[in-house]
Amino acid sequence: MIVIKKSKFYLATFVIIASVAAFLFFPAREAIEPLKCKAFARVKMDIGQDQLIFSVIESVQFYDKNKGIIQYEGDVTSAGKSTYLARTVYLSHGVKTDKNTYLFTVDKVTASPLSNTPDSDFNQMWLENSGDNASIDIGVKKIRDQAYVISSTYSPQFVCAAY
Repeated sequence: MIVIKKSKFYLATFVIIASVAAFLFFPAREAIEPLKCKAFARVKMDIGQDQLIFSVIESVQFYDKNKGIIQYEGDVTSAGKSTYLARTVYLSHGVKTDKNTYLFTVDKVTASPLSNTPDSDFNQMWLENSGDNASIDIGVKKIRDQAYVISSTYSPQFVCAAY
């Protein structure tokens, strides 16, 4: 009987120490602050002998502590032909990985019914932001009231205005 009580005591002590150690050595990730900002971007890409030109409004939104969306809307010129681009990238499982960087899982990318830009053209631009369709790092640095520098591991930076 005494052996059983001692083993329960040791087990309970171990669980308490392990719990305290977990909180000390593995702090919880910070919740993502809500954000809504837009920017106009004009991106020129040389693809073989052709040039791909994106003239789009990009909207970045973080909400619900770990979710977000990125919206692209505008014109794309490829081989002298202009198309309309409207895509929404749905993000989830967002975590703050350092002071200015967030990592999101890409849930899905949807095209508006009005969008007639080929997926291959959109994917060229998307690869400038993320190396795959599974995740994206987004850097957000406040530079003044309502103005943020947005970047990713693969993309050039742009400044957006909060709304």
